[in-house]
Amino acid sequence: MSAPLERGIAAAKSGRTIEAMALLEGAVDEALRRREYVIAADALDWLAWLAWVELDAQLSKRFTAALLRLELPKTSREAFRVYIRQATVTLQAGDAIHAAHLLDEAENVGELADIDTFASYLVLKGDVAGALGDHVGALHHAQLGVEIARKRPDRYSLWRKLLYYGYALQAAGKARAALAVLDDAIAVAAELELTWELTLSLSRAALAAYLFGALDKARGLIGRAFEREEPHRWAYVQRSLTGVAIADAMDDAELLARAFDERVPGIAEAGADEYSAGFVASVYHAHFRRVGRNEDADALLARALMRLPSPDCGWTLLDAAARYGDPDQVRQALDLLERFPRSHPVALAFRSLIQARVAARAGERARAELRAGEAESQFESCEWAILAARSAELAGRLADAKNRYASMGAAGELARLLHQRARPGRPRNGYESQQQRQTIVEMIARGATNRMIADRLGVSSRTVKYRISELYAERGVSSRAEFLHALRVAENSA
Repeated sequence: MSAPLERGIAAAKSGRTIEAMALLEGAVDEALRRREYVIAADALDWLAWLAWVELDAQLSKRFTAALLRLELPKTSREAFRVYIRQATVTLQAGDAIHAAHLLDEAENVGELADIDTFASYLVLKGDVAGALGDHVGALHHAQLGVEIARKRPDRYSLWRKLLYYGYALQAAGKARAALAVLDDAIAVAAELELTWELTLSLSRAALAAYLFGALDKARGLIGRAFEREEPHRWAYVQRSLTGVAIADAMDDAELLARAFDERVPGIAEAGADEYSAGFVASVYHAHFRRVGRNEDADALLARALMRLPSPDCGWTLLDAAARYGDPDQVRQALDLLERFPRSHPVALAFRSLIQARVAARAGERARAELRAGEAESQFESCEWAILAARSAELAGRLADAKNRYASMGAAGELARLLHQRARPGRPRNGYESQQQRQTIVEMIARGATNRMIADRLGVSSRTVKYRISELYAERGVSSRAEFLHALRVAENSA
């Protein structure tokens, strides 16, 4: 390893990104002059990684292109290492099919590289398999890579492999095991006194705990993440989206104030990480809906659907398309979902949930309840407890959903549930009716249309019209303009 490369890697691991990138670019130039292509590949791989975690799409493309231009004899050990690095940056750009092709090229090389590179190859092969819907292959290869890395001295490499393995477990419907692996990643990052890597590990573990329904643990993990200064955009975005999801579920205003950032969707969309963009869109879309910002939610849904490279980048975004999208967006979501095999456990659960949403929108209540019940059972098998509760809610078993939310400590979900109905179209009574009418008043004041209000409450447009007619009658008005004027008068007099 050259001295500039060694110093650049050390700076990168210490969070000194600007210094690291300058040293690494110098290492690339020196290596290319000396025709030391493996050193150039190492430096370009680190540069692409740093550009990725900074969500700098322009730099990421530049370093990725430079790395993909490197060519070595296919019989050399060094060629295997270069192919692995090329496949890594290609997958990070969201192109799993091309990454799989590069791994095939690596497998055709005459000599394998050292054991550490082989462990990276195994984890990457698992990551590519996961992106293509092969959850069995994803887990098998990622686990083998971690087992090898645990026996090697490079603890930073182990951290990266644990992070990927934890995500593979979560995406395959093994949330409990994912949480345990990500706890290990946190321990390694803390041991090495890493910076953004520890923040990212805490955020990823908090997300796994959130899905598992361990909201107190999720709140504790993300709280630790927010106690840290964050130098990298990737970790900042991951921390924000996880914090917003947990805050909404728990009705935690303090956490929401720390986590929510209007800039985050734009940062993620402009970045180099397609996966973060999808996750951010999923969480922020749900938040915008929750607070009645439906136009923002619709715009985010439309943009995000167009760029999702894989269903596992935004599972709940596909569900949102089925629930709120226009016919083209519904078809788009279903087409994307079909890219994953029907044996994939999480894809199976979301397929049932989306079918339930589509049936509910078509007024096919019996079919909607049947499919939602199937989704509930499938999400339980995946250990995605928060989605299992929402599926029970869609199936019309509100008491069951309330019990699930209560056991998780999901106060925000319980509050939202008061605005939902076990049987759309049936008039509400008592407290829930008053809550519904208050929400309608607030949304009218913000300029929401009847369709937006109906989507927010999960009721029919006819029900919204009926509630609005009640409100008009109470105030002696006959139009929305008169109603808004009455609201302003009441507010000023108060």
